[in-house]
Amino acid sequence: SASRPGFGCSRTRRVAAPSPASPRLPWPAIAAAAALVLLTLAVVGDGLRFSGGLLVYTIDDPYIHMTIARNLALHGNWGVTPGRFEPASSSPIWTLLLAGVYRLAGVSDRAPLVMNVLVSVGVIFVLDHLLRPFIVRGLVRGVVVLAIGLAIPLPALVLTGMEPTLHVLLTLLLAWTVAARLAATGPEPPAGAFAISIGALSTLCVLTRFESLFLIGPLALTALLRRRPGTACALIAGAAAALAGYMAFALPQGGLWLPNPVLLKSQIADLSTAEAWGRFLVRIPHELVWRRNSHMIALLLTATWFLLPRPHVPEHRAAVPRVLLAAFVPASLLHIQFASLGWFFRYEAHLVALGLSAMTAVGAALLVT
Repeated sequence: SASRPGFGCSRTRRVAAPSPASPRLPWPAIAAAAALVLLTLAVVGDGLRFSGGLLVYTIDDPYIHMTIARNLALHGNWGVTPGRFEPASSSPIWTLLLAGVYRLAGVSDRAPLVMNVLVSVGVIFVLDHLLRPFIVRGLVRGVVVLAIGLAIPLPALVLTGMEPTLHVLLTLLLAWTVAARLAATGPEPPAGAFAISIGALSTLCVLTRFESLFLIGPLALTALLRRRPGTACALIAGAAAALAGYMAFALPQGGLWLPNPVLLKSQIADLSTAEAWGRFLVRIPHELVWRRNSHMIALLLTATWFLLPRPHVPEHRAAVPRVLLAAFVPASLLHIQFASLGWFFRYEAHLVALGLSAMTAVGAALLVT
């Protein structure tokens, strides 16, 4: 405060209290997301020009999911035929979300496209948030995040009209959250809300794509080896809840313990002959080398190289991404052995996103040192 002059007091100056700093907008993520959306819309526009304005997805699977979602929204049954239960959806969560959109906004074949664009933007923002402690410069981080988004590749996933973009988003959230807990020193904190959130993410991942089990297993094993039994139990309980919930829904209606497409496409669906066993035993080299999935070869080799001991790198900088890579390698091998690769990269997209984000973080830690 200031006293008036002439009253025998010296005049003091009023000093304004400092205002709280306003939150800064994540411009690198905004710019990267805008570039990704523009590129995706350009590809969609090019496709519409060739198809006479008719939106056509790159594979037939989204039309199965759209049909089930429409019947669920309009008739209340899970199937491609009104009034009949048919477990033809390999992604229960995606079908439920699509049915919810149909219920609120009406049935439209553009709904999967819009949903995927929105989720892909979410992936960009999550990647920017995860890599911020490792890449401080905003411009560099924005370019790196956009490059990872294109390498996943998000535009191709959007045009499938399916759930891989959502699976990428949930996988990044689950794996990085768990890795941060496992990389922390000291005794494991009480479970509480953390265990509930990890269990919920685990459930959502499995019900989005059941191949998530191949990642949750190594994460749980790593948690046990690092003396984090609460985290391991949360992961296992979430996965078990997903399987039990689906079985409780499907079995009473005549379904099986997993959706029909998942069981039919499993590599252990038919091992009744010696020839089938031979293909199964050499599946990993067959998928990686003979079918020339060079992107997975490069990711596995690079991840293994980054996992080598590096005494000159401060442990606190590379601990989280190294935990991720320790789970990424066995998860990828399990996925290749029991699931599939390819089809517009949608089967392994979550692994590519996880591997690239973790390798980027480790690489940034090496460059700093």
